[in-house]
Amino acid sequence: MIPRVSVIMITYKHEKFIGQAINSVLEQQTDFNFELIIADDNSPDKTHEVVNKIIRDHPRGSLIKYFKNEMNLGANRNYIKAYNTGSGKFIAVCEGDDYWNDPFKLKKQVQFLERNPEYILCYHDAVSIDVKGKVLGKFANGNPPKELSREALMKGNQPLPLTLCYRRLGFIPVEIENITNGDTFLISVLGTQGKGGYVEVEPACYRVHEGGVWSMTSKLKRLESKIISYQVIRDYHISNNNLEIAEYYSNKIKMAHKTILFCNLKNYHILKGLKYAFFYLKHRSYKL
Repeated sequence: MIPRVSVIMITYKHEKFIGQAINSVLEQQTDFNFELIIADDNSPDKTHEVVNKIIRDHPRGSLIKYFKNEMNLGANRNYIKAYNTGSGKFIAVCEGDDYWNDPFKLKKQVQFLERNPEYILCYHDAVSIDVKGKVLGKFANGNPPKELSREALMKGNQPLPLTLCYRRLGFIPVEIENITNGDTFLISVLGTQGKGGYVEVEPACYRVHEGGVWSMTSKLKRLESKIISYQVIRDYHISNNNLEIAEYYSNKIKMAHKTILFCNLKNYHILKGLKYAFFYLKHRSYKL
């Protein structure tokens, strides 16, 4: 039978954590079929052994579709490959180092989306934990809004992917492969199709550790990555005639350049500072 939900689990070097992640998905209690797509981005550790043991031994192991890439694709390309492997009407996300706590999470979120066709996605609470599972606090300081408008989603007001359930798009734009901030782009694209809503679900656990994508990246490198992402998102919205949203991202690009300028000047990186100063002055009055 065709699954109602495809759960995407991208993983890389999650040998220590992925068993807990998988079990939290397989423990879901639903009145519909779902599948778990595990996309291993050529992990050099024993992630594949953990996954294959669960497939072999778990009573619901047959729900898992597992592949290991022959070469490392990067998070976004790996996500798209997993997305295209699944066939569910709805998509949920749980990376290999995170896990869910509510066994009725999928049921609650699917019910919400089926009863509210104007919503493209829904989300819920999460907490941050360390490598030992100790709770560090509520994710992103505070309660998520009860609703996110289409405009808010398009402008990158982003629920944590771990908490998402969304309607499958016809396709994910290929531009997502060329940026670091793929989650921001995906949410912005989803926002063109509908709004987002909050669902009461026991908080999921988002793990913070040195293996995370951003953990070893400097502030300046993050800003430079964001500039590239904002440019791609801006161009996507220009091509779809969402000019107000495109201008919003143009302003984000300018402000990021300005921040990099001041950081470089503060640290006496004069030549780099002049590069970003030139961009900022050139585009200060830029209009679409």
